[in-house]
Amino acid sequence: MGSLEKRVLRHLKKGKKRHWHIDFITTDSRFEPVEVWVFREKKFECKLAESLKGNEPVLGFGATDCSCESHLFRLKSLESERNKAERLGAEILSAGEVLEKWK
Repeated sequence: MGSLEKRVLRHLKKGKKRHWHIDFITTDSRFEPVEVWVFREKKFECKLAESLKGNEPVLGFGATDCSCESHLFRLKSLESERNKAERLGAEILSAGEVLEKWK
């Protein structure tokens, strides 16, 4: 299993040490993962963040090592952004599929 798969599986785990910004969301009891958008291209986060402009950013989240305003957004329309992500080359998987395929 490559490092991408390991990282995503870690993000989906509830019991873990909080290290990254996302850990504070994924360990919250209210967090329920729905989908995983997989981009195999390295360093794709900033390109994806740029494509999500127009949605509500959580300022500074996950973007401390770049010039993006955020890497986390509240989406106006999941379906619209999902379609955009697919056009950018994303493989869209349900959280259940990820746990089933990658464990």
